[in-house]
Amino acid sequence: MTHSASFAHEAHANLAATATIAEDPRPLLDVWTRGRCRPNPGQGGWCYIVVKVGDDGEGSKPIVRTGTVEDTTNQKMELTAALEMLQATKRLWRIRMHSASTYLIHGITAWIPAWEQRGGKTAGGETPGNLDLWRELKRLSERHSIEWVLVPDHAEDAMNERADTEVTKAIRRASRDSSRGQA
Repeated sequence: MTHSASFAHEAHANLAATATIAEDPRPLLDVWTRGRCRPNPGQGGWCYIVVKVGDDGEGSKPIVRTGTVEDTTNQKMELTAALEMLQATKRLWRIRMHSASTYLIHGITAWIPAWEQRGGKTAGGETPGNLDLWRELKRLSERHSIEWVLVPDHAEDAMNERADTEVTKAIRRASRDSSRGQA
């Protein structure tokens, strides 16, 4: 997923998109993402749940998608959940992207603009981890008007809890299937 395009010419696009989401006439999606590993690093999984919000404010039946990856990290899976959702969209949307991952939310809203200002480097002068995933996430995000919503831990957000449950089930299935293949 590495892209040679620089972040610099598109600085702050996501922050500007967040400010105008309410005025955007495109249809609205509420999305919850979750990624994790057991152990970390180890068997990983991701989940996203999509609900299309109608003009009346009512949501459609949730669409749930999950996937797994061997030998990965929690951070990569948090990014992958959002990436997989954005890659699956064929049209342009207003999106409220909910995540309990401060890594994902802070990265896309604050860290990327800061890296851009420093020529693609962290404050310590290093290349950011998972840079290929961050670049792809930024590229895909710019097609939409996205509000990035941090779900506080233990906020009793039903969809966030469901995404957590679904990703846990996906990892268990993958681990069980993997151990059967080794027998």
